[in-house]
Amino acid sequence: MNITCFKDTQTGEVYAYDDEQMSFINKINEPDFNHDDASVPDIFFMINEKIKGMYKMTVQEVEAHINPPVSKEQRIEEAELQKRQLLNESAEKIAIWQDAVDLDMATKKEKIALFVWRRYRVLLYRVDCSTAPDIAWPELPK
Repeated sequence: MNITCFKDTQTGEVYAYDDEQMSFINKINEPDFNHDDASVPDIFFMINEKIKGMYKMTVQEVEAHINPPVSKEQRIEEAELQKRQLLNESAEKIAIWQDAVDLDMATKKEKIALFVWRRYRVLLYRVDCSTAPDIAWPELPK
């Protein structure tokens, strides 16, 4: 089933009609249409009049209406959320290794991991989210 979309030129509202609904509209607009034809519900006469103040949307316009492009502000917000999540994850890892160091229980491998993750956290903190989506995220330590 196909859907035909129309956009109101004054309000910007979008209306969608399926094939069956459009068949009534098309029938009304046929030159030899009998206005006394009871097979067409009254609502379609109102829809037909309303459509005259609208334009038929292209496939691209419908797609853009359904899936609008992500705004710069949304991309920045997503980047800030990702940054907070990564900072929280790194803080959890760092806290455990820092405890091991503070308690003089850390292995050489844990001391190296602490250094690497602290360095990563600093680089992550410096990420400028205002450049989203073009962000050079620091590489996650292994």
